[in-house]
Amino acid sequence: MGVGVGSWEATVSRLRSLIGGTPVVRLDSLGGVFVKLEYMNPTGSHKDRAALYMLADALRSGEVSPGETVVEASSGNTAISVAWVGKALNLKVVIVAEETISPAKAAVIRALGAELVIARRAPPSSPENMVNVAERLARERGWYFLKQHSNESNVRAHYETTAEEILRQVGRVDAFVMGVGTGGTLAGVGRRLREVFGDRVRLVAVVPRNAPLVKGPNSVGDCIEGLACYTIPGIWGRYRDIIDEVVEVS
Repeated sequence: MGVGVGSWEATVSRLRSLIGGTPVVRLDSLGGVFVKLEYMNPTGSHKDRAALYMLADALRSGEVSPGETVVEASSGNTAISVAWVGKALNLKVVIVAEETISPAKAAVIRALGAELVIARRAPPSSPENMVNVAERLARERGWYFLKQHSNESNVRAHYETTAEEILRQVGRVDAFVMGVGTGGTLAGVGRRLREVFGDRVRLVAVVPRNAPLVKGPNSVGDCIEGLACYTIPGIWGRYRDIIDEVVEVS
């Protein structure tokens, strides 16, 4: 589903109709906890939402045009989502992933037509960290670096879609618990829930044990795919003040 310069907005609209609207189920065995089934998005995760917002906003701003190359640092679901959305929008996609990426996800990324560059497992302070490698490639080759870890469009995707769906589906929310990869989901949903419920809602971040966003830029957290093991997301820094509790897991 490739597109030309004049038709990418129509493709964005078609993709928007496919992404989101995922159901919520109540787990009475856990005391009435609600779980949102984001695996029912087209590529199997909530990252489809952010990928569409980030790429569409980059096209609208003129920072990238159809046929050009975007690069992103991700070893997980964002990589797959960006590869899928990027292909639909006629963008060339390069993914920089950590050496710990699962073979299954690497195969999907390549099957979607993206180029995969493997970076060493390294803390944020190292030039070999995947985010720093992606930034260097973008600078040297003139590619557009999507910067999911600091991109405000990532946050807006969840503020405008995920949060609004939760409010319609659940109503009153006492707490929202989310693993932190970029922090976009927790920041976007959390910001909207704060507007509605104020301090009555508790926002809980789940992070890898010894993660650099807790221990500092020279630390490498326990490797949990999809969570911020080797990065300190810019989004985390901007929205840390709204988070009530940080839980480290391994």
